Amino acid sequence: MCFLGLIYALKKPLCIDSTVVQKIDRVTTQGQVTKTASVFSCTVSRPVEYSVDLENSIAKVSVTLAKTTALLNSIKPFKQKLQISVREDRPLMFQVIKNKINIGSSFVNMDYHLSRAVIKSWIAENKNSMKVDTTLFDESLTDFILYVLTGKVELEDPTDKIRTKLGSVKWPQVIKSAKGYCLSAWKYAEHAESCGVDFEDKNADAEAAVYSLRPLLTSSIIASYNELSMKQKSNLVQSIPMILSSMNLPSEKIIESMLVDSNPLHNGMLNINKFTDLILSSTLQSRGEVYQLYTGMTQHLQQYGVTDSFAEAYFDYLIEYNGELRDNSPFYKTLAQAAVNNPDIQVAVKDQNSIWILPSKTALPIKVFNQIQARQIIFMGCDNHKNIHVEQFFQKAEKLMLVNECDQTVEYNFESLFHDGIKAFIGKNHKFNFVQLHVPSLEMIRKDLAPSQNYFELVKNRDISRKEFKTLGWSKVQWKKDLQAYRPEAVVDAIEYFRN
Repeated sequence: MCFLGLIYALKKPLCIDSTVVQKIDRVTTQGQVTKTASVFSCTVSRPVEYSVDLENSIAKVSVTLAKTTALLNSIKPFKQKLQISVREDRPLMFQVIKNKINIGSSFVNMDYHLSRAVIKSWIAENKNSMKVDTTLFDESLTDFILYVLTGKVELEDPTDKIRTKLGSVKWPQVIKSAKGYCLSAWKYAEHAESCGVDFEDKNADAEAAVYSLRPLLTSSIIASYNELSMKQKSNLVQSIPMILSSMNLPSEKIIESMLVDSNPLHNGMLNINKFTDLILSSTLQSRGEVYQLYTGMTQHLQQYGVTDSFAEAYFDYLIEYNGELRDNSPFYKTLAQAAVNNPDIQVAVKDQNSIWILPSKTALPIKVFNQIQARQIIFMGCDNHKNIHVEQFFQKAEKLMLVNECDQTVEYNFESLFHDGIKAFIGKNHKFNFVQLHVPSLEMIRKDLAPSQNYFELVKNRDISRKEFKTLGWSKVQWKKDLQAYRPEAVVDAIEYFRN
């Protein structure tokens, strides 16, 4: 023990080799007792009791702190020294209040979260005081500065280990309910502890709709930045303090931004506009790189689906379930997994009241959309096609498949649909009856077919001499063995395939 004591005595005193970080605390608990061990900046020359754990904690964060503070100081030096508490007692804690950072050990053990905490403190120090909530702006600007620092924004969620991915979302798919937001890797680190607890009140979904915009805005601002020249990028980064200090909103915009619309799409658009307005407001002094960032960002938001028709949604595939859908059913789970496996395909599923924009695991009320369109709709009719007016799908879909069942215990092969299209879906799913329709062709002959035509009854008797088939111009009906379905040869391809 004496020998070890001599070794500890000869070691260089613990301190932080930084001109920005004043103090680092390590907070632990033993039973009911909370203990705090501290280490200070080497410039303070304040000796502390040596601890192996404390030395390891300092070593773990030193490189990250040095790189992050070096970048920020090169833009504009810190005014206040940082005080950081590494919370072993609360591993999911993340809190930044001015120059004081409380960060849980789970976040410290993962890349980039500590850097984001330091960046957020720097932003707060340089931002002008405004009578408007800029939390969303601060989050995406923090992501942007992190990208400048590291060339990526790949943040790992400390709970389920999923990572953020730039450019992975579109409007309106980005909008999430409180439950869906809490399952996202893009949720604010500040919400890691509280998700599932504080997000259960009646305003939770409205708040989540705003918070969930972060990946859309972050992706747009970074995509715009990447289109600048090297010199423009450098000038823009040096302009960040000017953006923070000069951004403002006119009084009518401030009042508008304080309103919370019950429609999450309307509310989302208000906050997207607030974000771009804040950047635009700082260009009044200069029309240089900041204005180019603004114009590029608005263009990328349009590419991600943000338009004046923001309450309209278009999907590659929309599965309509004519009943009440259970999101824990084999039907839903298989569908959701296929959507996850094909992220470039826009997929939604809806029942009588709600719509799930996959791969989101939570639903939005149908009423939030003014209009929903799809390239292909699959309508699960629950044996009730006698009352289905196909006219309701006119101008809403290119193709429409009527399926004569709605058993939620069935696991359909949706993977084939999203990967290879409707013929592959028919070929891989032989057990259900269906009629595949070409909607524009139906619109052409709408006066010659009854609007409430029961298509399953119609194709049951394949007598091409019938009046309806003459209207369709049927000359022959072929059996396609590979698809286990019929394919009419016709002048009007209103009915493309069917199985009965």
